[in-house]
Amino acid sequence: MRTLLASKPALFGFATGTNLAFISILTVPPTPSFDAIATFNSVVPLLLVTLSVSVAFVFVPPVIGTRWHRRRLLEQLRRQTTLAARAPMPGLHLRLESVNRDLFQQIVAHTPPGSDDLRDLWIYGYFEETKLPRVHVGDRADIRLMSGGVQLHGKVEGIARGIGDSDNPTSASLLADVSPTCNWIRLAQRVPVRVRIDPASVPPNTILGAGMTATVTVSGEP
Repeated sequence: MRTLLASKPALFGFATGTNLAFISILTVPPTPSFDAIATFNSVVPLLLVTLSVSVAFVFVPPVIGTRWHRRRLLEQLRRQTTLAARAPMPGLHLRLESVNRDLFQQIVAHTPPGSDDLRDLWIYGYFEETKLPRVHVGDRADIRLMSGGVQLHGKVEGIARGIGDSDNPTSASLLADVSPTCNWIRLAQRVPVRVRIDPASVPPNTILGAGMTATVTVSGEP
């Protein structure tokens, strides 16, 4: 009984009830007396309950480790990842890097092949900061792949809220390493714009892979 309690803690209450039933059966009343009807009415139900609990304890599988339990854990993991990506701080859109890489590895490992989550296609377009006022979430985007010139369509899904500053790197003392000189000619920085590709616009037998190059044009209308 001790081993069963350690291996299946979800049924701890049933095992405790079984122990109490045995203790109740073995308890000797202070004034021993024998009544056949009372003994039958008290012992038989306890034996039936003990037998049913023992059968359920052996044949009912534990909840932990079942397919339902794994699916619930995966859904919870997705919600936590979405919360970490979209709501860490008001007004900021952060990219998850190596700190949360293990979360993405778990999602990829537990995502069934051919599901809708694996068919979600997107591309980053790097637009100059002077053109960002004309880019809005939901705008139509036309995509032309460098591989074969295939034309795709999509919509703007998000605009990054920060990029690295190469002119002001961090020194070893964690302070800004400010250069004493500055170039007079300043070029517009390019900011990533996330575009979700419409799966219906992808022609059959089109090869899409991470790191491929394409030209993204935002039309400014949904």
